[in-house]
Amino acid sequence: MRLSTEIANQVTRLGGLSTDGQLESVQWPTGTFNWSPARIRSQFPDLADVDEYAMEDYIRPVRDLEFVTSDSGFWPGWEKDFQGTDSSRFHPFSSDEAFFYFIDSSCSSDNPDIYYVDHESTNEEPYHPESYTLETFLRVLE
Repeated sequence: MRLSTEIANQVTRLGGLSTDGQLESVQWPTGTFNWSPARIRSQFPDLADVDEYAMEDYIRPVRDLEFVTSDSGFWPGWEKDFQGTDSSRFHPFSSDEAFFYFIDSSCSSDNPDIYYVDHESTNEEPYHPESYTLETFLRVLE
């Protein structure tokens, strides 16, 4: 799956590497990342005047996020623990204090949709809030 130039730029900004623009070759950054109200205000002018709680209605908070940095996904054999998740469609790429995040690899766009599964409900199907894309997800992290 080919990713947009903006996504490649965001991966690089966070300390990762995207050499050829393909999802499969992205080297996700290491470290811990967080959702930042200040960054959201700078990236989304429509949200500049809303408080942090109102922002959460538009963009789900991400806290203590770490990207998947191995070829085996979240852990070796992760697929057995996510029975509601089609591993041929959903590519695991990160997790935070509450959720596991997936990229929809069946998406034909160069800005694929993001889905997530609660840590407590790994047997459920991944959830996708409207207009939650990889570009938006990366843009709000610091």
